Amino acid sequence: MQHIDAWINVLRKRYNANPQHFRSERMCFLDHLFAQQWRFNFKDFKDSEPDQNGLGRRLPGGACNYYAGTIPSFCQSNKVWGTDIDDIYAPVNFADTHWIAMWISIPKRHIVVFDSICSNEQRAQYTLEPFTYERPTNIPPARAGDCGMYTLKYIECHALVIEFSKKYFAKANGKTMRDKMAVDIFQELPDAHEFETRTWMTTWHIDAWINVLRKRYNANPQHFRSERMCFLDHLFAQQWRFNFKDFKDSKPDQNGLGRRLPGGAWNYYAGTIPSFCQSNKVWGTDIDDIYAPVNFADTHWIAMWISIPKRHIVVFDSICSSISLEELDVVMEPFLYMVPYLLVECASSDEQCAQYSLEPFTYESRPIYLRPELANGKSMRDKMAVDIFQELPEAHEFENKDMDDNMGAYDG
Repeated sequence: MQHIDAWINVLRKRYNANPQHFRSERMCFLDHLFAQQWRFNFKDFKDSEPDQNGLGRRLPGGACNYYAGTIPSFCQSNKVWGTDIDDIYAPVNFADTHWIAMWISIPKRHIVVFDSICSNEQRAQYTLEPFTYERPTNIPPARAGDCGMYTLKYIECHALVIEFSKKYFAKANGKTMRDKMAVDIFQELPDAHEFETRTWMTTWHIDAWINVLRKRYNANPQHFRSERMCFLDHLFAQQWRFNFKDFKDSKPDQNGLGRRLPGGAWNYYAGTIPSFCQSNKVWGTDIDDIYAPVNFADTHWIAMWISIPKRHIVVFDSICSSISLEELDVVMEPFLYMVPYLLVECASSDEQCAQYSLEPFTYESRPIYLRPELANGKSMRDKMAVDIFQELPEAHEFENKDMDDNMGAYDG
């Protein structure tokens, strides 16, 4: 779903910048949620009783927002269907297995479905008669697994009045098309995901790469530093920093315990989140090394390696001038105090508890100097984009669940 909406955002951004390149200046691109919600809520619409004018039925949540162009909020159009919009493009998913593209023509009262794998007073302008629809069969077909990508390219080409070339859409070109889309998404959408998660612009990219590492580690732990490690998402550091004041302000008991920990702390400790490639490994018992990205001031990323046996944290910083030593001390303080506290608080036995203490961890910062042949930012970024697109077709279904776990009651 995330890849689908990411490409829709690419089209939305391109259209916003250069509408003259497209079929008309009276069109819009909608995300997958539009079709998903409308299909899911159609029974409520049918079952609701209309008034004497045939109106008053129950519409899906957000219907007026789509109609008025206030959602999707990325490159928000604020154009009204029928008044400012004639053509609507949207991806539609069937049975979680297949994608099709939908073009809704309001003036023609007609919908065209592009399917890559075919198996057998203003109100006076409109009526309540249903639209018609068709599914052309003369468009280039896709091979299994490429329907989502073809769906997006059908939308793009039709909107740009580009022919569905059988040469361009040849099945053998599937990988090339997918890789090019991945790079375009990564390059052209540095800012799109802030509208989806309401966090900094690249958190989606950061967590996507962490998921790549998590998946690779799950498949081949022998290729890594050890088999006693884990990779955490950006929410771990973000929430621990945000909630550190609550931890400090809460009163401990006579043993120094009972403080207020961030929501989801126990879940991270037990390896139940992140849920993608869930490890279910316990810190200290099964995990020695923890890796996590940390964001500073919504402008700079650093890497954090927490060594539980060494009671020490190493910070890898690619641009040391972006954060002063004093600022870094503040950023790292939550982890220096709350990681050892969590190990003691969650210890399952007195013997295990005796292994740890509430004394804070130490930390150091190490600047990173890549060899010249490795220090090619664009090539590295493009390669990461392709790897994310190829290796993570299923990761994003876990993100909302993790957010729910993290926002729940604190553990401590």
